[in-house]
Amino acid sequence: MRNQPVTGYLVIQGRVRLLCKSGQRQRPCSATVLRAGDIFGADHLFFKEPLSYFAVAASDCQVASVSLAQLTDVIGQYPALRNYWHKQIQRRAQQIFFKCFTQLQPLSSKALSHLLPSRIREHHVGAGVPLRVAITPYEGYFWLRSGVLSCPTVSEHTVPIGTGWSDRNQQIAESVAQTPLMIYQLQLQPWETAEMIPVLAQLDL
Repeated sequence: MRNQPVTGYLVIQGRVRLLCKSGQRQRPCSATVLRAGDIFGADHLFFKEPLSYFAVAASDCQVASVSLAQLTDVIGQYPALRNYWHKQIQRRAQQIFFKCFTQLQPLSSKALSHLLPSRIREHHVGAGVPLRVAITPYEGYFWLRSGVLSCPTVSEHTVPIGTGWSDRNQQIAESVAQTPLMIYQLQLQPWETAEMIPVLAQLDL
């Protein structure tokens, strides 16, 4: 089942696995497993640049579908449902991104779930603005979710989507957005940093 832009889905029973293909991997990446009550699809209602993924049954399952027109009408009438759908899509989009496009892929889904979405801040940076000016406080770890960010210290002078770095990387901190950007920021407590050191150590470009 591909992620159809005109359809939303609700898992009634069983488990559904979401897979994503990234340009750096030959095999699809398993991003997350959904269970009864979870929803997916119609991501573009909340994101301008949704990640593409597809769903496969992880067990015998039953899934209900709703058309875009029906979904738009329903969430327009019920703000609580709209908020619920938005939060699920936001959490899933972050999980797909971090599991399939970043150096955090080695983290287990359980470990990643402790960080998403509550510990992740989403920043929108305008074109022509330096990162250090746009993001305050500028501390922790960062990932480029979308947009074009120039940096003379990286190959081809643009930071690839999915690249992560720490606040110690001064070159990227002073870089200027060439287009509107979406940046994810992660600030950790000391015990969390210790747990993730092997993975986070890879983020210094």
